[in-house]
Amino acid sequence: MSYSVGEEFRDPKFDPQYQDVKFADAKDANPNSKNAQDYTLRKSISFNNVKKNRNPQSTKKPKPYDIENFTVNYAFSEEFHKDYNIEKYLNQNLRAGASYNYTIQPKFIEPFKKSKFFNK
Repeated sequence: MSYSVGEEFRDPKFDPQYQDVKFADAKDANPNSKNAQDYTLRKSISFNNVKKNRNPQSTKKPKPYDIENFTVNYAFSEEFHKDYNIEKYLNQNLRAGASYNYTIQPKFIEPFKKSKFFNK
């Protein structure tokens, strides 16, 4: 499992509405200047290679339909951003997958094992 969170704040040097006024000075004079701050929040969580392992003491023969043959993956990420021009930007991604793996025990066929011609 993996989980991450990132948050970023950026203050512009000048007020976006009154571009000749420094942002620190415009906070009190311009009520819109509070929206000038860039804010970004990123969150993600993922579960990789989730599966049920076979019991080593089990005497049962593995079957093709056993749950132990399946593996699943899941990932979710979200990005939220706002600044002076963008009131709300929300990007969400979801990825999921499943895989199946079953290996049969090979049977070896040796038709010429007892042949005297090949045993020379």
